[in-house]
Amino acid sequence: MVKKKIPKARLFVSIPVPESIQQTVSKVTREVKKLNLIEAKWVQEKNYHITLHFLGYVPIDLLPDIKEQLAMISFKPFSVALDLLEVNDRKNPRVLWISLKSELLIQLAHEIITNLSLFIEPEERGFHPHLTLARIKKVHNQEGVDELLDDYDGPQDNWMVNSFSLMESELSKAGSEYLAVLKVLAINP
Repeated sequence: MVKKKIPKARLFVSIPVPESIQQTVSKVTREVKKLNLIEAKWVQEKNYHITLHFLGYVPIDLLPDIKEQLAMISFKPFSVALDLLEVNDRKNPRVLWISLKSELLIQLAHEIITNLSLFIEPEERGFHPHLTLARIKKVHNQEGVDELLDDYDGPQDNWMVNSFSLMESELSKAGSEYLAVLKVLAINP
């Protein structure tokens, strides 16, 4: 008996980053690259986003239910601010990011995770608001990385969040391509 392969989509829920913030983050990225502390795969400016919940590979027959659950979420516009330069693990860094400040962002992520828990098991590590800059392949200078993180005094720019989206990610050698499957708008205050 041949097992039928179920079509799946690689999905995540995210908040887009406005062009002005993309430019600010790109400037930070260029400054960090110049230091030559790490070898990394850097996120392309057009792909900057805040991941609220990574769903992974999901059977496409669940897509209507997922979209319905997300569309039921109601939120007001809120502000998010860039904060600290961080890594996932100081001893063995694999991801470099800028952390974000916003209690309402955390609340929205938890609501999304709760609503989708019927279909998708939540990640064990929990939600840590951030904007990924790079996936680190190799650290050339750990002391330099530690110093950079400790002394970072970058821009604290902020912006208003007015929507979130369910995104499909297509992986290729050229990099990830993202397609919005659903956009949920904030309600007018």
